[in-house]
Amino acid sequence: MRHSLDRSEIQRIIAINREDMDREAECYREKRYRPWHVRYLWGELDQALEPLRGIESARILSLGCGVGVLTQMVMKKLDGVVAAVDVSGKSLEFFMQSMPENMRSRVRTHAIDAESFLSNTTEAFHLILFSAVLHHIPNYLDVLEMACDITAPGGVIFIAKEPAPKAEQGRLGRWLSFLDGNIHVQEWLCKTSIGDWCRYNRRYLRKVLPKSSRWYRRIDEDVRKRDILHSEAEYYSEIDRQAVLRILRDAGFDILVSDAGRPTYNYRVFQSLADIMAKKVNTLITFKVIAQRRIN
Repeated sequence: MRHSLDRSEIQRIIAINREDMDREAECYREKRYRPWHVRYLWGELDQALEPLRGIESARILSLGCGVGVLTQMVMKKLDGVVAAVDVSGKSLEFFMQSMPENMRSRVRTHAIDAESFLSNTTEAFHLILFSAVLHHIPNYLDVLEMACDITAPGGVIFIAKEPAPKAEQGRLGRWLSFLDGNIHVQEWLCKTSIGDWCRYNRRYLRKVLPKSSRWYRRIDEDVRKRDILHSEAEYYSEIDRQAVLRILRDAGFDILVSDAGRPTYNYRVFQSLADIMAKKVNTLITFKVIAQRRIN
């Protein structure tokens, strides 16, 4: 095992992630997945599923599946059964509620953390999905190694939407990531209450509101608690991409794709700029990896 954290620290982070996702579950699909965002995901899934063409009754493992957007997309493309794993029971409830009736029999949900599930399964999977989940896991390299062990020969591990090392992002990339995410959140907040808008924008309101005012105290206390929770849930602000690739190669995987993750942004203009930066300036905001386990 590679992690230096004790078990109590790992369990604390798992509990924080559960609380954070339970709170976000109801609005997560609307906030995170836009129509053009999903279109990019379809393209990336085609890359990941191409090596699995011809497999009947594939066994699929979706770790940190959340509300199941990516998992359901895979099920439409690949015939088989799915083990959907997430620490948030509420996210799994919304996952199953959104599932078409004719697909529900193909899914088994597990409200458990990734390491615990991997430690207790004896099944081999043809496809293992990690989408925006490694940076929530304190011992993510251990978990990845465990996932490699239960990948069937010829099977694929698909890693997407993981934050690249900040050294690779560059200042412009970090600014663009903040700007796009901020615009997206502001648009969503316009549909909610004035109180929510004010609480999110406390960094700006603090400059104009007197500290003795009732609004300032409400904003400061409520949002500070939420921000601390979310920051701790996203345990790593970046993922060691080279370490991820090294583990996969050492476990007998061929790296089919390793590049910038396209579905980083929710607005077309920013997505286009991100693509240009990733290709021309080696600025990777997020990255994706598609790896296939060798048969021999």
